[in-house]
Amino acid sequence: MEKAINPVSIWSNGKSENANLFSMISISDNLLDTATFYYQLLAVDATQEQPTQVQLAQGNLTLGPDEYPTWDGSNDWIMNWGATQLNLTFVPGAEIV
Repeated sequence: MEKAINPVSIWSNGKSENANLFSMISISDNLLDTATFYYQLLAVDATQEQPTQVQLAQGNLTLGPDEYPTWDGSNDWIMNWGATQLNLTFVPGAEIV
């Protein structure tokens, strides 16, 4: 799943870059009380004929027993949860891709 975010400055390879896309996928879910997600913050350059994506940051987020019961199973809910954990703001009107 991917969703556009307001640019976030990230130090990468000796310079400041702006991530503008949040990507997150499930890597583990015990279907009971814990799920782990892999995320990436990407810089997307859509001005080129073939848009490019460059990974600027990545990691894992774990939805634990305290919050798992509140997850309704939807992509929208979990993307909002992940963005909150990382202090990201979605571009208004952006859709999950």
